[in-house]
Amino acid sequence: MENLVEMISLINEYLKSQLTPMTMGDWVSYILENLQYIAIIIGVIFSYWTYKKTKNQEIYAKLLGEVYAPLYSYLVKQEVVRKMLGVEGDYHETPILDYISKITKTTYLASGNLTKITEEAVLGLDRKEWISAIDSINAGLAPQRLYTLLNTYKVLVYHEEKHCEEKNLDIYLDATILKVHVENMLRKEIISGYKECYKKLGLIKGKNECCNRKNTTGKDKTNIEFKLTDDHIKFDICIDEDVKAKIKQGIEKNLNKYK
Repeated sequence: MENLVEMISLINEYLKSQLTPMTMGDWVSYILENLQYIAIIIGVIFSYWTYKKTKNQEIYAKLLGEVYAPLYSYLVKQEVVRKMLGVEGDYHETPILDYISKITKTTYLASGNLTKITEEAVLGLDRKEWISAIDSINAGLAPQRLYTLLNTYKVLVYHEEKHCEEKNLDIYLDATILKVHVENMLRKEIISGYKECYKKLGLIKGKNECCNRKNTTGKDKTNIEFKLTDDHIKFDICIDEDVKAKIKQGIEKNLNKYK
């Protein structure tokens, strides 16, 4: 009985000691005694965080280079061409630009002249190249929404081209209307995804990327700027007319120099 009472007393004292608030000195002693274990735990957490960050950066780098860059490149070229050549119309009406140049070649024959007209895409800006860019992306990395839109687009193009000689049919009209709608969705998806990858990689800060590089070479006012909006790469181009006139004069005086 005495042993039982003594055991209960010891348990009671132990519980009291555990419930007693720890002083600052107790905390310091506890930390010093377990410093090695604390350092190991912190090291494990830091290593995991570093690994996760590095892995995420690798994924975003591949996503940028193998998914968004080929598609974004096409958009950049078409918007520069649209601006420089003054392509008329709202970009929402022609979200993906086909810019075809007609080349006329005349062959002089004894029996008469033979004229042949061929079509050639300017800077590869045609549907064939756009589809090629779509097919070149890494499908395994493509986000679900983007990949769904790209494949939907290819189906709509198929029906539009199949019935291009029967433009009064509903299937042609439906495919054409939906194609333009999906192209606008794709523009937004590609530009937003491209910007997001850059931001995750720490290459840009903020929501919008803007190029504004004023020409600092003397008095030349030539300048080119661009700004990314939600669904557009807006270019502003300024050519110094005085510089242009000077080059024209040089060409007229010495044509061989500019051949």
